[in-house]
Amino acid sequence: MLYRITFVVAVIALAATTAAHSASASKSAGKTIKAMLFYTGLTNLDADHNGKASIGDYAIAPGFFVTAHGMRMGSVRASCLQMNAGGTEYNCTDVNHFAGGDIITSGRFSPLEKSNREAIIGGTGVYAGMHGTLLTKWLTRDFSRAAVTFTLQP
Repeated sequence: MLYRITFVVAVIALAATTAAHSASASKSAGKTIKAMLFYTGLTNLDADHNGKASIGDYAIAPGFFVTAHGMRMGSVRASCLQMNAGGTEYNCTDVNHFAGGDIITSGRFSPLEKSNREAIIGGTGVYAGMHGTLLTKWLTRDFSRAAVTFTLQP
């Protein structure tokens, strides 16, 4: 009987140690989210009311993310501020919503480039305290579809 109790206590201790190690390993390990991004609209706002695109104008674009299997997995709200007269440089801030919280990104966008990187500058829920990068590879000329990879670190 004493042997069985000792064995059960040892198994419980091993399980608790394994669970604690897994929890600490998952907190220190990074996370990667890969998805397809679809923008569903674009609203251009003429901030200075001059009737043409100019420095200080901005654009807002809602969209959603899907998995490789076509399942919807999140949404995005992007806002970009035009930084030059030619409309080739924008500063963007995005709120990317997934199950468990939001990932906030910020960075430069140029319609002349086929991909861009943004910094992960914060998050909520399970993404609180995370940092890293968002890589966006544009798949269409109108920027309505992209392959995205969020690389998160604690």
